[in-house]
Amino acid sequence: MRAVFWDTNLFIYLIEELAPFFERVVALRQDMRAQGDLLTTSTLTLGEVLAKPLQFNRQDLVQQYRAILGPPTVH
Repeated sequence: MRAVFWDTNLFIYLIEELAPFFERVVALRQDMRAQGDLLTTSTLTLGEVLAKPLQFNRQDLVQQYRAILGPPTVH
């Protein structure tokens, strides 16, 4: 098991399914799960990923980001 740090952009690609990186990030996450790796990120990540969804009133994205990045999901 490893602790793997993800920066903000990987969460954005994953949640918003942004091409061309979405499929690579999904594959990376699947590999991490198969190996029992721990996904970690900065405490700043939630604020960074919420900036645009809040600006454009995308509550669907806000809820998804809070669900995946809220404690105790990501440490």
